[in-house]
Amino acid sequence: MTLREILTYTVSAIVVAIGLRLLRNGYRRRRLYWTRASWWRFAGVTGAGLVLLLLPIGAEVAVGRGILSRTGLSQDARSYWALGALALMFAGAGTLVVTIKWFALADPEQPFPGASDRRGPTPGDRYGSA
Repeated sequence: MTLREILTYTVSAIVVAIGLRLLRNGYRRRRLYWTRASWWRFAGVTGAGLVLLLLPIGAEVAVGRGILSRTGLSQDARSYWALGALALMFAGAGTLVVTIKWFALADPEQPFPGASDRRGPTPGDRYGSA
């Protein structure tokens, strides 16, 4: 094993450990306050980020490197595929980073952003909006 491989695995392990610690801290802070709907919204956004991050990688592996190989597509098509895959991976990584950071550091009493947890207008809320 080369020094480069050792450093790659070490940095990857550190990033995963930091992410898992942030998730654990966020869960411990929120488990008393969040409703089932908040947990499902968080799971949906996190899952979407993972899909955006891993879909291009999985597609490339599934076709046996045929998409970006010289024999598969034209140079322009390969360029568009590579740019699209990078855009999806950046969007997925960004979604995960923002979601996990918010989960770990924001006010735990606040529900996950999205649809309201309320079933309808509260008393005195004439038009159903805040």
